[in-house]
Amino acid sequence: MKPYYNHAGITIYHGDCREVLPTLPKVDLVLTDPPWLASNGSRVLRRPGDGLGVAPSRLSTSLRYGSIGVFDATLIEESFEKAESDTLVLCGYMELGQVCAITKKVRGVFVWHNTRPTPIPGSVRQRDVSFIVWGGEKTSVNDGRSWGSCLFSYPSLQAGCMATERILNYDGTTAHPCQEPIKLFSALLFPTSGVILDPFMGSGTTLVAAKNLGRKAIGIEIEERYCEIAAERLSQEVMDL
Repeated sequence: MKPYYNHAGITIYHGDCREVLPTLPKVDLVLTDPPWLASNGSRVLRRPGDGLGVAPSRLSTSLRYGSIGVFDATLIEESFEKAESDTLVLCGYMELGQVCAITKKVRGVFVWHNTRPTPIPGSVRQRDVSFIVWGGEKTSVNDGRSWGSCLFSYPSLQAGCMATERILNYDGTTAHPCQEPIKLFSALLFPTSGVILDPFMGSGTTLVAAKNLGRKAIGIEIEERYCEIAAERLSQEVMDL
């Protein structure tokens, strides 16, 4: 399969990862933030006023619009087969049990404390905690390299006129509804080594973090507009020293 983008050790494939994964060689590590259960039933969310699209899922209280995808534990497990060592998967509390169940040798469960969560209705006013499941029969985290803590505290990305890292459309709306902070992905990758795979690439944050660390990485994304966003980010990103 011809890559959508291929430069300086970073490769993007536009397509369904079910079709792309069998064509890829083994990598050292899988780091990904797949669709969560909150997005199930909301594959295409409509903008306010639009007459087309599917109404947002009742499970989601924060997703607005865009192609989100559906949580698929089987597909995540298939991506693990490409990892020679570590797997790192971001998930919410609803997916945590399933992700742990499909992970070969759960090595740890980290917590991402979102210091700038979006307020939500209900008895819990802020859903400010997510999880990262670390697994793998082997690991590249050794020789004195390690994570300093099981807790990662980073704010979610701001949109609107205060946006810096957040990618926006021309009309000021968010280009990807689930874009995560580069600092979080960089911190997760820092003590690991080798080639990285993200089979649910989205806007390309894993690849940008890999590039900033001087690592090789492969991303797969089914939505071409997100491939375009990721390629543009990679072409503009300057290594953070």
